[in-house]
Amino acid sequence: MQPDGPLDVLNDFDAWAVVSARIAGRTEQEVAFLLSELGVAHAWVDAEARWSRVLGRELSLGELEHATRYTVRCASEFERRRAGARKSARPEVTRVAEEQAPHGSHEDTLPPFLRGRD
Repeated sequence: MQPDGPLDVLNDFDAWAVVSARIAGRTEQEVAFLLSELGVAHAWVDAEARWSRVLGRELSLGELEHATRYTVRCASEFERRRAGARKSARPEVTRVAEEQAPHGSHEDTLPPFLRGRD
């Protein structure tokens, strides 16, 4: 639960984007825990469907404001995670992990509307 109550992920794009970025690339169990902790589990499926439709429609029209804001949120979240991992890991472990990390597409961590289409 947030200090001021649950986030309004259904009606507030930025609230949805924050939560979506937080859960991106996480396991099912982590997602369920985070959604519950944030007090948005009850609304998440509808919010995800709504904002995915909105973003898809806007992108098809060449409107990039929401997509850009969402991209920035995701990039910030992933950098926050990397920074936290670097702080908690021994330097040699971090270096080896970075060297062995797969390079290329991170499509599996993206929400459905941002994944490549065949």
